Amino acid sequence: MPTATTLSADWTQVLARVEQALARAVVQIEAREKALAIGELAAPRAPDFGPLEAKAASLADAPGRIAARLGQLDGELRHGEEALRQWLAQAETARKQLAAWVGRAVG
Repeated sequence: MPTATTLSADWTQVLARVEQALARAVVQIEAREKALAIGELAAPRAPDFGPLEAKAASLADAPGRIAARLGQLDGELRHGEEALRQWLAQAETARKQLAAWVGRAVG
């Protein structure tokens, strides 16, 4: 079944407005192209990985430094433990001597 299409009476005006809008868009595009051509962007700088690499190197040898420090602490603790054992032995000897003196004094 054929359909009859009717065009608006002001169709030519509609087309004229579309043409003007397209012309404005073309002018804006050309202006943007000129602005980009004038102020060409410099190539981005390569990131500076120096600080990151230094930190990574520092972290890489951290286990060795920690192990060395733990070894030092272990030695100090062993020394302190031995000194404490000697002091406790001396205290036990002194306790026994005091108990013997008190026992002789009482008995």
